[in-house]
Amino acid sequence: MEETQSKMWFSGVALIPYLVLAGIWTWFIGGHQRDFWTAAGVLIGGRVLYAVLDSITSSIAWHAYARKRTAGNMRKLFEDAEMPFRAYPAETLALYLFRIDQDDREHTVAVKCAARQLNTLIAQSKADGILQGARMERAINDAYNRYTIRSTIQNPLGV
Repeated sequence: MEETQSKMWFSGVALIPYLVLAGIWTWFIGGHQRDFWTAAGVLIGGRVLYAVLDSITSSIAWHAYARKRTAGNMRKLFEDAEMPFRAYPAETLALYLFRIDQDDREHTVAVKCAARQLNTLIAQSKADGILQGARMERAINDAYNRYTIRSTIQNPLGV
């Protein structure tokens, strides 16, 4: 909620330079109130158009390239740290990471550090925004599912 309020505040503050520019333009051309609002509308409309285009291209880039790369990097982290297999087939990513972090006897320090690193990545990306957090969590979840699918084929009993 605070993030949305912060973005709304900065968006509102960002209107001030556009209105100042529109005022300067109106003064420069010797225009009237209608010219001011036309210039302000063009500037603000251009900014909104840029934001929409930036959002669309970012989404396309994520789905076309970045998601695969991020999931691949996360899967490599699972493999390099030699993360354990799922305890049971329906175990979620959050429960899996919690189980690894809380079990004092069974897992090595490297495995626990990897689990904490994954939790930190998810938390940091959620702090960056709802969309960024959902994307990162989805990529890590994809990597987890791919890693554990391979592990259940190698170890069908989950032992």
